[in-house]
Amino acid sequence: MDTVQSKRAHGLGPFGIAWDPHIVLYGMYMPEQPRNSSHVSDARIIAMLREQMRTRDVEARRKSIFDIQRYAAEQQYYVYLYSTGLTGSWRPYVKNYAPSPSFDYGNRASRALARSVGDVPRRATRLRARARDGPMDTGS
Repeated sequence: MDTVQSKRAHGLGPFGIAWDPHIVLYGMYMPEQPRNSSHVSDARIIAMLREQMRTRDVEARRKSIFDIQRYAAEQQYYVYLYSTGLTGSWRPYVKNYAPSPSFDYGNRASRALARSVGDVPRRATRLRARARDGPMDTGS
């Protein structure tokens, strides 16, 4: 089995969660880093990474990080082979459940906010009424 540190596993493997984009970018594009599985050694991207590390102004750093991402996308050092799509379903009587197949806490917070301000779709309202009143009698 190939791992991120293998010489054959170009672009495969977990990159982890990072709250700061520098963590991901530095690990993927600096030559001495173990997560640099594509063995990138590009003088321009190295200079860009070092420059953004020194930048203290938030807006200037954000622009620098976007520039790094655009440049890396143009160079195609990593080729992503797949993207997962997940679906979920549950019975209408299950309350206060929302699937979370990733580490994306933002979507959970936005769903909670939407519910708290009353932005509930009509279908969800019908399902709640059905769960409260029980299944409809089919007359059999």
